Amino acid sequence: MSSSREIVRFICDSFPNTPIVVSTGYNSRYAFSVHKPNHYYMTGSMGMASQIGIGIADVTNKKTIVIDGDGSVAMNLSALMSVCKRNNLKLIHFVINNAAYASTGGQTTNVDNVDLSGIARSCGYSSTTKIYTLSDLASLSKRIDDGHFDNSLPLFVECKASNYLASCTDKRIDVDLALIKETITKHVAEII
Repeated sequence: MSSSREIVRFICDSFPNTPIVVSTGYNSRYAFSVHKPNHYYMTGSMGMASQIGIGIADVTNKKTIVIDGDGSVAMNLSALMSVCKRNNLKLIHFVINNAAYASTGGQTTNVDNVDLSGIARSCGYSSTTKIYTLSDLASLSKRIDDGHFDNSLPLFVECKASNYLASCTDKRIDVDLALIKETITKHVAEII
C-alpha cells in the first residue's frame, strides 16, 4: 500500500484544474507541499471538508474533489448525509484510510471495522469503490477524466493507505487563510 502522502499528492497532480478541498491535518500539509490555486485547506475543521466540497459542486455544477481522512469522516459521519439531498452532485470524495489519526499521534480510528462504502451508498453516493495501489488510483483518475463516472456521481473512493506513521516533514500551511479563500474563490469563479 502507498502512504497517505503519496496518495494525496497523486490526487492533487491528477486534477490540476478541478477544485480540491482538503481535510485538516497531515492531508492538508501534503497537498500544500504541491500548492495550486485550485486547492482549499480545511485548517482546524476536522470532518467538514465534504461540506465545503458539496457547496462548491452544488454552486458550480462542476466536478469537485474532496480529500478526506478516515478520522475526519469518522468524526463527522453526518456530513455524508448532506449528499442525499442533492441530485447529480458532481462530487468525487476521496477518503484516505490509514486507520489512524496520524496528525494527533497515531491513535486508531477503528474505521477498518466499518463499511465506509456501505455508509456512503446509504447516504446517497451513486458510486463507491476502494483503491489499494497508486496504479489503481491512476486508472480510476483516468476514468474520471474520461467521463466514465459523469452519470454516476457523487463518487466515494476509499483509498487504503499504509498505517506507517512517520512524522510529517511537510511544512504547515503558512499562507494567510483569507488569501487561500480568495484564491479558491477566484478559481471557482473562472470555471463557472
